[in-house]
Amino acid sequence: MPSPVVPLHLGMARVGKPEGSLWTIFGLGSCVGVILFDPETRLSAMAHIVLPQGPFSPEMPGRYADSGLTFLVRSLLDLGAKTSSLRAVMAGGAQLSGLEGLSDIGPRNAEAVRRFLTALGIPIVAEDTGGGAARTLRWDPKKGEAYVRRPGGTEERLWPKGD
Repeated sequence: MPSPVVPLHLGMARVGKPEGSLWTIFGLGSCVGVILFDPETRLSAMAHIVLPQGPFSPEMPGRYADSGLTFLVRSLLDLGAKTSSLRAVMAGGAQLSGLEGLSDIGPRNAEAVRRFLTALGIPIVAEDTGGGAARTLRWDPKKGEAYVRRPGGTEERLWPKGD
């Protein structure tokens, strides 16, 4: 039986141990999907980031790169992950046209995520960002696998790399 899909809508975040569902962010345009995982404890977190910075909101914990990623890291550490073991996968951050004053929000979102992760020493092990197309990011926390799909394309494994 296929694993159930758990969608993460704008600003949503999810943290936990593998439970057999597929965490999925559909239609990432200028938004950035971020997966943090600890391969030692098998803990995972995912956020659907909308903007580079802003105040934390319990209703939308993943909305902003700065406060959302802080929430993910703290939540993972509270569950027993180690900062030194955390790894990141990110996708999205497309450059969209037609958004008055916001055409560069995708690249700004991606850069905010990179800066935050670099400051904490969390390596980005896989990334599919930029360009002008939306994409879907899927995380299988049980297998530790990330997949990306672009419109009209086939799903490709983003992490782990190889075979």
